Amino acid sequence: MIDLISLLESQGIDYRESGVNVTRGWVNVSCPFPFCSDPSFHLGINTESNLYHCWVCGEKGHLKKLLHTILRKPYYEIEQIINSFETYQTEEQEEKIIQPVNTDLLKPYDNNLPALHRNYLISRNFDPDFIQKKYHIRYQYWSGYFAYRIIIPVIENGQIINLTGRDVSGKQEERYKHLPNDKAILPMKEVLYNIDSIRAKVIVVEGPTDCWRIGDGSVGTMGVEYTQAQIKLLANKNLKKAFILFDKEAEKNAEKLANALSSFVGYVEVLYLDKGDPADMDQEEVKTLRKEIGI
Repeated sequence: MIDLISLLESQGIDYRESGVNVTRGWVNVSCPFPFCSDPSFHLGINTESNLYHCWVCGEKGHLKKLLHTILRKPYYEIEQIINSFETYQTEEQEEKIIQPVNTDLLKPYDNNLPALHRNYLISRNFDPDFIQKKYHIRYQYWSGYFAYRIIIPVIENGQIINLTGRDVSGKQEERYKHLPNDKAILPMKEVLYNIDSIRAKVIVVEGPTDCWRIGDGSVGTMGVEYTQAQIKLLANKNLKKAFILFDKEAEKNAEKLANALSSFVGYVEVLYLDKGDPADMDQEEVKTLRKEIGI
């Protein structure tokens, strides 16, 4: 294991061990890569694996590459620097290492599915038990910030970076309510829901329930408006094909997004619905769609 803090200090690299952008088990620095516009220490280094990930531009890799970029030294010198800060742990110490996954964001919320929440999912033709298991959803009932909502974690690289709550009462003004930015790892419009499920092709939809219906290979922009941060996330995936499937009323937004993605993806197509949104499709329609586009 590497004494990361001592290494960074020895090389004069500014870092953060805590703060709004920092998760337990990570140390953050400003992203040094030329195509990134990191405003404040968004590049996290995992203290156990020595892998890094920038939550703005999506750049990721091993600490060696990061130090090579920051220090502008050849790799053999970087290797020597890293080796000089190598530390060793006993088996007892290794057993106490905390996995750097931000489960704290889910701790306040219930894992037991209330009847109101279960009935909402059933009314949308979802299997509540399957959705809970696959997408790690939680619940809040009559009080709290997410009262009468299904709590949906947004996960990237296996780490929970934000939460959104979907109203199940039909009485709240906002259908979706996100964590405040100072409580989240990243703001909601700098992430893509379900991004860990995509490979060479993607279907871009609006929100979580659309992704639940379409399944793996779909991502949600959390609304009809997209951001440059979300475009960067898709651009970094080296996609071969991208399909945009928004609600019937949001076709112009879908076409705008397709134009933006066409600079990074070889094949981009807007898919059109006769009515409603992707979450309203039945399973046969989804099967046909996935077969036709090969996803």
